[in-house]
Amino acid sequence: MTAHEQRGYTAAQIRAAERPLLDAGVPLMRRAAAGLAAEVTRLLAERASDRLAHVVLLVGAGDNGGDTLFAGAELAGAGARVVAVPTGSRIHPAGAAAARAAGVELLSDAEADAQLEDLIGSADVVLDGILGIGGAGSPALRGRARELVARIRPLLEAETAPLVVAVDLPSGIDADDGNLPDPTVLPADLTVTFGALKAGLLRSPGAELAGDVVLIDIGLDLNGLEPATRRTSRAHPSRSSSPHLSRSSSAQRVSRPAPPQPTRIHARVHGIVQGVGFRGATRAEAERLGVAGWVRNRPDGSVECELEGTPDVVERLLDWLRVGPFGARVDRLDEHAVDPTGVTGFEIRRD
Repeated sequence: MTAHEQRGYTAAQIRAAERPLLDAGVPLMRRAAAGLAAEVTRLLAERASDRLAHVVLLVGAGDNGGDTLFAGAELAGAGARVVAVPTGSRIHPAGAAAARAAGVELLSDAEADAQLEDLIGSADVVLDGILGIGGAGSPALRGRARELVARIRPLLEAETAPLVVAVDLPSGIDADDGNLPDPTVLPADLTVTFGALKAGLLRSPGAELAGDVVLIDIGLDLNGLEPATRRTSRAHPSRSSSPHLSRSSSAQRVSRPAPPQPTRIHARVHGIVQGVGFRGATRAEAERLGVAGWVRNRPDGSVECELEGTPDVVERLLDWLRVGPFGARVDRLDEHAVDPTGVTGFEIRRD
């Protein structure tokens, strides 16, 4: 077992590293799509070796959707049935043309709405290509994209559910800090990321939603760039012997440490904390960070809550509680650990 440092970069740093190559006419999107298609092909070799493979593309309007469409074209050209579900009002023109020419089925909104459950139920792999680093700073899914993901999420609980492959990063995760502004995201089994690790893939809760991570080398020069975050993990060399984990020379598997054990904290906030929207703001912040639990007012004027999640996100919410929302004045925060319950979601309880 060997130590391995993982370096994460911001969306702005990655765009800056891409710019010289794009100005020189280097086809970065095609490189990314080829690497993505190769990774999906490896998964399909295990899941659908004896039948026609079925892939569903969730296609956003930007370059992330373009990567997905070009990869879908390669998969269709190799014999898979590939169906594209647009999640916005437009899709990448060149990617769409390549997909159509390769035989990808591009559905209208009405067709997708009528067929969605059947499509997901019969798929081997779903590619989440809704939103990439272009959403940095405001990554929450909106409109039709959010509605589709909300419909798909419960379908992934089936025993025969498809694998979810995130394109560059799971849509809805902040590429820089890993935050979750809205819990309506598709947890990935595998994230295929391009050029450099996004910092948000190494920070909670993004790291827990990314699944395994594969880095595709598309030729970015990162020399001289200071990473936004670093993480040391321990790689297991024996894992590379697994058929679907073997890598081509252009891809690097990023070691994923065992998920941190959840913690649960009981907290009491004292001060001017009632009548100022404290409970609603606490729930909103908890949902943004991916923390479960509850909050309620107490007769003595305090606010009581229990917070459950990975230690780092719970601590971030505790830091927020020490300040509170606008209009509040926090005089004291009392806290102690309690046993985790495995609860999901965050609720406001009756006083």
